[in-house]
Amino acid sequence: MANIDPATGLLFEVKRPGETRNYTIDFINLLPISTLVNSIISMTAMPAGLTIQNQAFSGTKVSMDLSSGTEGIDYEITLKIDDTAGNIIEDDVMIKVRKAGLVA
Repeated sequence: MANIDPATGLLFEVKRPGETRNYTIDFINLLPISTLVNSIISMTAMPAGLTIQNQAFSGTKVSMDLSSGTEGIDYEITLKIDDTAGNIIEDDVMIKVRKAGLVA
């Protein structure tokens, strides 16, 4: 993810309502040196309406498939993981659902 929402400061990606897309979040900058993701504790989208499926992790990355969503809604996804050192780490990203055109 390379886009930053100016209102929230969150990284964001855009998807269309009818798409199912895979997204990967890298925790490398949040993990202590030499630690890896050990498990996914939770992954939620707010508001309701965006479907999260096929959650997986490997190394420092967490991936998920996202589907559905309502046109014009910005969804905040909160991911909570634990690492191989026993730390619990939380991060947020945004998915903006748009049919086409510019993202505001």
